[in-house]
Amino acid sequence: MNPTVMFVRLSENCNAGCFMCYFAHQHGLYNITDEQFDSLIQYMNDKGTYNLIRFTGGEPLLHKNIINYIKKSHEAGYQTSIITNGYLLPNYGQKLVDAGLDQVIISIDGSKPEIHDKLRGLKSGLERIKKGIEIMREQNPDIMLRANTVVSPYNIADMVDLHNMLEELHFNSWSIIPIRPTDSPNTLWAPKDIEFYKEKYNEFLKNIDKHNSVELLGYSKAWAGENDEEISKTFNNQFRINPTNKCNLVDYVRFYIPDKDLVVPCNCAAHRINQIEADYSIESDKYKKADIMAEWLKENGKSHCTGCEPLNAYVADNPKILTKKDFKY
Repeated sequence: MNPTVMFVRLSENCNAGCFMCYFAHQHGLYNITDEQFDSLIQYMNDKGTYNLIRFTGGEPLLHKNIINYIKKSHEAGYQTSIITNGYLLPNYGQKLVDAGLDQVIISIDGSKPEIHDKLRGLKSGLERIKKGIEIMREQNPDIMLRANTVVSPYNIADMVDLHNMLEELHFNSWSIIPIRPTDSPNTLWAPKDIEFYKEKYNEFLKNIDKHNSVELLGYSKAWAGENDEEISKTFNNQFRINPTNKCNLVDYVRFYIPDKDLVVPCNCAAHRINQIEADYSIESDKYKKADIMAEWLKENGKSHCTGCEPLNAYVADNPKILTKKDFKY
């Protein structure tokens, strides 16, 4: 196996209160240590196949040494990316650019404060995202901007306006993630509103066809399905997105969980590690353990995972994307 992307969970703490996330409003939890990060970089250097480090959390901007980690990664020749709720971008925007950051992935769930700020649990969250983008683009007009959106009954009617806002802000790409029925019983699609959901989904598709300067990544354009049967299953809370056959993504992606000193072969698996049914106790080396886990998930993930993100499912079907340095993932 020749992994190319390393996700690094810098912190389990978060200043946001996202309704679908168990890191919501967490404080005093684990932060990666300098020793752990340096050891990870050394392993990646020795392995020789990696080209991208993606920092995540929790909220990675809460880690006091994130700027130094980005500098170290940049100096070691890796592309760098962060996944952030964006609230602290006005504070860190210039420092991130100066450190050599290549891409910012921002969680954005609405085009209006009354939608986005409520869903993310951050007062003035959308306003601060826009301010942070302005600062970063002033310093580096070419920095890559991607939006991640969790679409649910609470924001499906806003998806057209959200798309238009991302175009106005000159985002490069957009990954859309439908809410999983397993995330919370409060996020289930309501059977009585299925026709309304379908109407809003069709409005979204028509708007995408008219305006497409923001690239929808993977299967994001068809996040609810490609035909009426698939769309009906989605809005009846029968989640459908999975790789077509084997999950080839696990050959290329690794996710480091510092509090467990564990490496897993998928960014989704990092959030559902207890659901993976395999025994890795025979192997103590965390990187070899990840390879064993990858072999199991490649064959069994489709039937055991609770549903891929549309981008992950696409990459699982088209793994050559991860051999390129073009931020299609």
